[in-house]
Amino acid sequence: MPGAGSRNIGGRALAAGLALALALAASAAAAEPVDPAHYRQFWLWGGVAPNAALRNAATIYVLQGRVAAVHGRPVLTRQGAAPAPLGAAEAYLVFRLETLARDQGLAAGFSNITAAWEHAGARVAGIQLDFDARTPHLDDYARFLGQVRQDLPQRYRLSITGLLDWSTGGAPAAFDAMAGTVDEIVFQAYRGRQTIAHVDAYLGAVARTRLPFKIGLVEGGAWEPDAEARLVASPYFRGAVVFLTPRR
Repeated sequence: MPGAGSRNIGGRALAAGLALALALAASAAAAEPVDPAHYRQFWLWGGVAPNAALRNAATIYVLQGRVAAVHGRPVLTRQGAAPAPLGAAEAYLVFRLETLARDQGLAAGFSNITAAWEHAGARVAGIQLDFDARTPHLDDYARFLGQVRQDLPQRYRLSITGLLDWSTGGAPAAFDAMAGTVDEIVFQAYRGRQTIAHVDAYLGAVARTRLPFKIGLVEGGAWEPDAEARLVASPYFRGAVVFLTPRR
């Protein structure tokens, strides 16, 4: 038969549930949509019209192609915007990888596209490779990146995108190899048009990354204003990059 003790347990459970609900509500209230006007680094994919944010950009990562394996060989297919000056912004030319196959034709393709952008008046800082390497296979990716670095002229920087999972489960040897190869990792904190759920759980590990890194956000995605403050404490943090989305 229920007694006073049961009522106390029920009361404590209700109070705990209410506290959790209030905490979640406070967190949701603190989160704000990512506004490109507050940032100066952007990803520019096809279908995105120039906007005011781009006029003040310091760095623009421009999609330029997709690399897929055809009969075991890498084939580069051009995608994205045509070469343009981009004003004062420096440019990284982004290539989406679906394979880690490599040959000299791929290196030549990167070089030709880079030359076209420089001929158009752009300040090309380097290239960025976008590859969703599975965390247990980071060693393979690190070796591939070492080969790309050998092919890439030293005046260009090598940037890569990274998954948040890498920061919590990446192989230390792979990160050590990347530290001598890549110039930065941009950890993607979004999927589609939404910030990844429970992104806060990764930020502490991301902040312990011991090579230059940025955090990738998506325009309109929920993001707490103080989240970046937790990353700024790292001497390796280089700011946020916002993925601009097409207007619906």
